[in-house]
Amino acid sequence: MPVAMSVLLLATAAATAVGAATLHHVRGLRRQVSDLREEVARGRATGAHPGVPA
Repeated sequence: MPVAMSVLLLATAAATAVGAATLHHVRGLRRQVSDLREEVARGRATGAHPGVPA
């Protein structure tokens, strides 16, 4: 196998790994944002206004 082909395969594998890690991270962030939105909506529905800790 030529060296150029090996380098191309290595670069493809690295890009795939980075893409998969990024996708996993973004999904986690979306879940956190969704949870925060739900928490804010519940707070507004109950009229609760907790103080900001000093």
